[in-house]
Amino acid sequence: MFRIIIKKTIKREGDYKKNMKIMNFIFKLKFIAFTLFFALNSNAYLYRKGWSSKIGSKKLRYTVGASVGKTYFNASLNFSKVKPKKRSLEKKYDFKKELDFYYEQFKKSFSPKFLLFQADYYPFTNLGIYLKKREHGIYSRFDIDKDKVWNMVEIIGTKYKVPYQFSFFLGNLEPYYVSDSKVVNKSKKKKKGKRKRPSQSGSSLSGLVLSFATDRLVKLDQYTNKWFNVSYKFKGNNRTKETKKSWTLELGYLKNKNEVFYDGLSLYLKRDWASKNDSSLMANLIMEYRSIIPTNNKESLRGPRKITTFQEFTLGRNFTNFKLFGMKFKSLKIEGGMRWEVYKLQGNDSTEERNYYLIPSFSW
Repeated sequence: MFRIIIKKTIKREGDYKKNMKIMNFIFKLKFIAFTLFFALNSNAYLYRKGWSSKIGSKKLRYTVGASVGKTYFNASLNFSKVKPKKRSLEKKYDFKKELDFYYEQFKKSFSPKFLLFQADYYPFTNLGIYLKKREHGIYSRFDIDKDKVWNMVEIIGTKYKVPYQFSFFLGNLEPYYVSDSKVVNKSKKKKKGKRKRPSQSGSSLSGLVLSFATDRLVKLDQYTNKWFNVSYKFKGNNRTKETKKSWTLELGYLKNKNEVFYDGLSLYLKRDWASKNDSSLMANLIMEYRSIIPTNNKESLRGPRKITTFQEFTLGRNFTNFKLFGMKFKSLKIEGGMRWEVYKLQGNDSTEERNYYLIPSFSW
């Protein structure tokens, strides 16, 4: 009788452990599917709405956008009237024209005519902060290695280094328009006094940005820190049926009040182009570079550091119009790179940390 009870107890414990493993596997599988679904397109907001009000002869425009990764509200005022201009799109890539394009945008930034205020909130990041602090049992289910160094909530949640932030922008705004590609029947009579407005395909911003908040993150640990960042920035995007282009240049200075964070100069460059009509490397190349050079000797979370340099470099390529497992994809994006940090400890001792990554993403 005693042996039977022991066997039943062992069997129940074995079934419980087996069920727990299955439940954890299903839980992680659902989370991966959920994450991939919302990572398909970074511009796919679940809700977006815009409206406007008049201030004298000018229009004050508002926009609200909500997604799992980022939710924002902005208010903007343009002091110059924007006249839509049709642009002819190049079917083949030209390096000189790309450089000329950046130069023209750079020159326009010195005549500021556009003012923008924006408040950003990051829902998934804040959910990760809550789970790690209040629901650590649920949070630990997303550990993806035995040493509990990698956690899926932490990896995705720390895409943004802050839980929220506010920004003011003063510079130049230029929208991009393309003519409608649909063929219009010339036999139809056009209504007098009405002209068809070209559809907007994107816009560019160039000027000065002031960003600030009262909290920053180390992984998913939240620290009180009144910080601000002043930078020169130009960025833009232009998306049509044939091409998808986005670009960013930001050079700034970051100041922190909390001693655990260091101040520093920052540089950020990004270029992400995709073309259906041109399969060449430059027409579909992704490049990204980020660097921070500290300007003080404050004590960090790792201890006192005299010199610290953080750099991150990414290369990738866009592939367009292909089929995978019977599904037709408009684009496949594959990016890979390395981030590293070099710093000195007390005396002449120094150390270095490196991380490598590969990031695929789809859209259709």
